[in-house]
Amino acid sequence: MNSKKTLTDKQNWDAYWNKKDRQNYKLYDIIASFYRRFIIKPSLSYYLKKIFNKNSLLLHAGCGSGQVDKDLLEFFYIHAMDISTQALICYKNSNQDCSNHKIFQGSIFEIPIKDESYDGIYNLGVMEHFYEQDLKKILKEFHKILKPEAYLVLFWPPEFGLSVIVLKFVHIILNNVFNLNIKLHPDEFTRIKSIGKTRKLLQNCGFELCSFNFSFRDFFTHAIIIAKKVS
Repeated sequence: MNSKKTLTDKQNWDAYWNKKDRQNYKLYDIIASFYRRFIIKPSLSYYLKKIFNKNSLLLHAGCGSGQVDKDLLEFFYIHAMDISTQALICYKNSNQDCSNHKIFQGSIFEIPIKDESYDGIYNLGVMEHFYEQDLKKILKEFHKILKPEAYLVLFWPPEFGLSVIVLKFVHIILNNVFNLNIKLHPDEFTRIKSIGKTRKLLQNCGFELCSFNFSFRDFFTHAIIIAKKVS
């Protein structure tokens, strides 16, 4: 396993998940928590249970607070990984009644797990925080630790997603009208622009795009991408 000294949290996710550092963002955090629990969690559960068999070993790569995993822990074995120690503390608190998981700190660029270990990998709201050249490294790392013909599930906000549009508007009001200089979450560099570009990126990293869903199931928040590892 990587030592903590080698992990670099360039976007300061510890501050995002640290409640003491978020005192001025309580309303946003309450809304985000509600959205994760009542909108995103049911959608994630639907897709993962549709794709993976019961008791599959899954990696939640960039697990955050873990509020979306609670129901899944009764169905799958989940390894929850995040670069942020504060996120892992939140995950543990969110799922302290469940034993069907393992929590560890790590970077999605260099996951401290042996090759071909997982039946599946998933994450939500993670990929958009990286530039395309970094995404290729991440996807190749996912490819390496997935079992042959295993699946990757990505909840990835598109440029035209409802939450993206709303948050852009909120930032304009807070910063351009009220001059508050507020950033509600770390920067997003690479949102989904088209199915074609997504398919090409996945193909270049050893995956076949199986489905691309953008629907009312999660209130048009994410492009839900299901891809299969190919040799």
